[in-house]
Amino acid sequence: MNLLVGASPRKADIVLALMLGLLLATLSLMLQPLMSWTAIVTALLAFDIGAGLISNTTVSTNQEWQKQSTRRQWFFVIFHLTLYPLAIFFLSQSPMVSYILIGFLLIKTGLFYSRVLLPETTRG
Repeated sequence: MNLLVGASPRKADIVLALMLGLLLATLSLMLQPLMSWTAIVTALLAFDIGAGLISNTTVSTNQEWQKQSTRRQWFFVIFHLTLYPLAIFFLSQSPMVSYILIGFLLIKTGLFYSRVLLPETTRG
């Protein structure tokens, strides 16, 4: 759980993460032409991407991830830049949803890189 929100998250951060996650999940469902299991899984991915984007901006989450090994940090980045896009493109029934989610995913992963991995490399 600490890797999701950190050891001492602010309530406002949790609320914002939940709100963006719910917003992206709802948007994902609304833009899918058919309600199916693939639309629901895409909405779950959308929730994770939205909530994770906010979480990756918080000091609490970043401090927790900075305690992890560099290997684990890179696994997070590689996982989010390979499996997530594949799942989104294969499961989403709407190109618009795919592009929106990939855009948010790139922002989420970029924030993680710039706030967790980049400081590690500059510390030397």
